[in-house]
Amino acid sequence: MTRSAFASIPLAALLLVFNAADSRAADAELTQEVEKLFEIGWPASYKTRALADEQFGTIQQVKSGDVRAVYAYALVQIKQRRYPEADKLLGQLLDFDPTHLHAAKAKAWLSMLAKNYTQSLVELDRLVQMKASSDDDKLEAVRYAGRLVGYLEGPADGSVNEPTLQAAKRKIFSRLDDKQIAEFDKARDGVIEMHHSFSLEQEQTADEAKAQAEKDRERELKELESEQTQLEERRSEIAPEIEKLKSEAKTELKAIEDEDKPLAEQIRRLETEAIAIRREQTVFNSQIVGLQSQLNSTEDPNRINLIQSQINQASIISNRYDAQIRALERQAQSIVAQRMKLKNDYDKMYASYASSIQKLGGELKEIDKQDKRNDSLQKKADKPASADLRRTRAIEARAKALSTYEDLSLDLEREWVLKSLR
Repeated sequence: MTRSAFASIPLAALLLVFNAADSRAADAELTQEVEKLFEIGWPASYKTRALADEQFGTIQQVKSGDVRAVYAYALVQIKQRRYPEADKLLGQLLDFDPTHLHAAKAKAWLSMLAKNYTQSLVELDRLVQMKASSDDDKLEAVRYAGRLVGYLEGPADGSVNEPTLQAAKRKIFSRLDDKQIAEFDKARDGVIEMHHSFSLEQEQTADEAKAQAEKDRERELKELESEQTQLEERRSEIAPEIEKLKSEAKTELKAIEDEDKPLAEQIRRLETEAIAIRREQTVFNSQIVGLQSQLNSTEDPNRINLIQSQINQASIISNRYDAQIRALERQAQSIVAQRMKLKNDYDKMYASYASSIQKLGGELKEIDKQDKRNDSLQKKADKPASADLRRTRAIEARAKALSTYEDLSLDLEREWVLKSLR
């Protein structure tokens, strides 16, 4: 039988009484099918909903109308968070069996969970009127009602107008004896005390959070002040360091320049000497050219010998000038090498000082940036401390949750159903 087919059959028609023989024959199979219903429907998912509906249809074919199976199906619906469907099914079950204590408790809890508080009070009134299999079960039902009423007077205070709540309590008390009223009040007071303890914890946590926030703010302000002092101290140190580096660079670079000046003067002197020598050499070279021309134009032996002698003397002097010029060039090369070394030393020293000064300048810029960031943090820290209230809100949520004070233990209810079938 499908879910839709089952839904079209009134529950009153399902809750039929089998004859004793048929009932005994179906009990064993019913137990297996209910166990299978729990196995299929307990994992909450969209897929298991359809499977659970189909399985309940199968159960109705095995033994239609067994209240234990109907209650089991209601538990599966609650497990799957199908609260409106479960509430409706529990109502039908209680219409057929007004003595079903477990179903009454579950329906009251569902009404409370759905914040249908007025209906929940009606369900609690029905619950306390029910007969139980033992005095302990009856007292537990009374305590259960007390806890839910305590929830309305504590965590959910104001959800039901006071006259309605007090009228419901008077109605419930009219159905209880003195011992039961005492148990009701004790259970109710327990919930209110628990809620009060949550409120105190919430206030304490909020105070602790504010105190911690203020402590963090003061620590941050001190850290900012300390860091700002260090930044200012460092800023005041950088300018003299830069000036010192500039002064040292100027002194050391000037020393190299001073060392280079006499070398430059020597180069100029050598160049002057070389020019003078080349000028004198040019005179003799011109004489050689003229004498060579005369030599080529005469055939007189005596004249040839005289001219050749003069050419030789002039060549000797010109060669002497060449030697002097080469000596000067060697001196100049040595001096140029010294000057090149000085220039390399000068460039390296200049680059080193420039890098150090640039690094200090970069550090100064970073200090300026950090100073601006600290100024922004300072303005933020100067504002009143903002506490982290996440833990406080978590406590508040727990304090308001129905499950904190009374939770429908589906696992225990499932075990009760299975035990009742065995």
